Amino acid sequence: MSLYLQTAAFIPWFLRGLAILAKASPWKTVFVILAMAFARAASVLALLLPLKVVILAGSEGVPRYFQFFIGPDQKTQWVIYLAVFSIVLYLIKMALDSLSENMLKGASIKVVGNSTKLNIFNNQDEKAKVYLMQFCRIAAYCLFFFAGLLLLFYIQKALFAFILVAIFSLFAFTGNVLFGSDEITPTKARLYISEKYRSYVNTLSSIVFLFAFLVILTPFLIGEVERNLIFSLLSLLLVRQMLTVGSSGVVSAVALLRKKDQVDGLLHPEKTYEKKENNISVAFRDLFSRPERDMLINATLGLGNGGRVLSSSWEDSYIVGVSTFSFTFRMDSSNDKIFQLNVFMPYKKHFLENEDFLFEYIGRQEVMAPNVIARFSHRSFECQILDSGPPVSSLTDYKAIEKNVLENLWCNVPSKSLVKAYRSSHLLLHDRINRKLLDKLKVAISSDKEKEEYDWMLQNLEKINARLASLPLCIHNPDISRKTVVINEEKDSYLVTTWVRWRIDPLGAHLPNDYTDDDISALIEVISFARDDVANCDMKSVKLSWYCCKLDRDIKNGRYNKAKEHISRIKIIFC
Repeated sequence: MSLYLQTAAFIPWFLRGLAILAKASPWKTVFVILAMAFARAASVLALLLPLKVVILAGSEGVPRYFQFFIGPDQKTQWVIYLAVFSIVLYLIKMALDSLSENMLKGASIKVVGNSTKLNIFNNQDEKAKVYLMQFCRIAAYCLFFFAGLLLLFYIQKALFAFILVAIFSLFAFTGNVLFGSDEITPTKARLYISEKYRSYVNTLSSIVFLFAFLVILTPFLIGEVERNLIFSLLSLLLVRQMLTVGSSGVVSAVALLRKKDQVDGLLHPEKTYEKKENNISVAFRDLFSRPERDMLINATLGLGNGGRVLSSSWEDSYIVGVSTFSFTFRMDSSNDKIFQLNVFMPYKKHFLENEDFLFEYIGRQEVMAPNVIARFSHRSFECQILDSGPPVSSLTDYKAIEKNVLENLWCNVPSKSLVKAYRSSHLLLHDRINRKLLDKLKVAISSDKEKEEYDWMLQNLEKINARLASLPLCIHNPDISRKTVVINEEKDSYLVTTWVRWRIDPLGAHLPNDYTDDDISALIEVISFARDDVANCDMKSVKLSWYCCKLDRDIKNGRYNKAKEHISRIKIIFC
């Protein structure tokens, strides 16, 4: 939606919200708005009066623009009066601001009570107070701004005309910048305005003030033009305050509009709060639904060779921010082939970087990773097309394949350069199991036995970590499952289709939950022929790594009872 349409929609929406507030507490609402507007006027006078005091005190005699109410013998007396009045005005401003905030609290509770009987947000009353304060602030600042424009019309017509032209020009400029791109693939200018709108509005305000200063200064540079020092000072201070409150009002309006769904849920009894779907999700749905999805794949893979998509389907993915589609593609000169399309949300682009980083150090075939057929950007989404194949048909077949995949991973020794690069930004298991982690368990200790096992874990933490640090390392993939393992028909093997969350940990850190001691012993026996660093790696050490990894994961996820069970198992193995 363009800036012009948004503005046109905002004004009636804002007025309806203000009317609801006024209906709930009419006198408080009117008082708060007037108090805020008067506080801004008091700020102008509180700045202007000290300048008058300085001019009066520093002049010989009484300046001509003071002579109509100050006599020659009253100069000192009026200097004191004006100085005291300046301080009083500033104190009045502070008191009005504080009083407005306190009065609005009661009004916000009444408005929310009229709209909903149940809490729909955390800190609901506080949020309502903030939103209603923004309503009143916008109304008060508009009142002050237009009153200031009216005053400028009488004392500085040239400045009045300049302010109007500047505001409409900058509004049109901003509208054109925002109209030049969309929210999914914004230009740098649109991105800056959207994300840093406070800085943008304040920058425009400062620019307008600087040019306004030149407009005020011009009569003093051109001798023939009539000039008035007091009006010029008043205009300068008034414009500064007008632009300040105008900027604050615009920022409040943008902030209020961005929370429109929450505001409607709090203010309007007939509207129920429903969290708004973000623009990224809407764009994803529009761009990757059929037939758009098939057209995109055809354009990427079929251009120039007559290939086309026969069918494509959604695949459930439990990696948040990554969506998966499976599709069958037919080439003129070959059989039908199954591929996979992965789409990464803009906030998950680093997943692709993680995967690329791994395969700078190790070949894809070494860990059964599929070949990348194409990598491309579509709007703000990163996409990649991978080799794929039919899914594993049964759980029994998958368990046999899973063993094969684990054997392959355990037999691959990560290079020293890969381990060094990984450790520069990630902790290994023996670094993650520390007192800071275990401290989180204190709140869940409920018996003397649990306290005893917890104390034992702390006392032996250094020895446990030494044992973990001595274990051989391997590349783990926590996303191995029936959804990510497919059959590679061309090579009569298997493929693990996702590697975006790989990690390096000791042998055994990531094992299927249903693995028995016999399964673990069989794995150790197989890798003993492929690696020469597993001589001291027995079943107890592997299970220690397994339980410590579970302990780390369950504590971080708040599953403290599970974590206490792992400590019991670690104690049995270690002792």
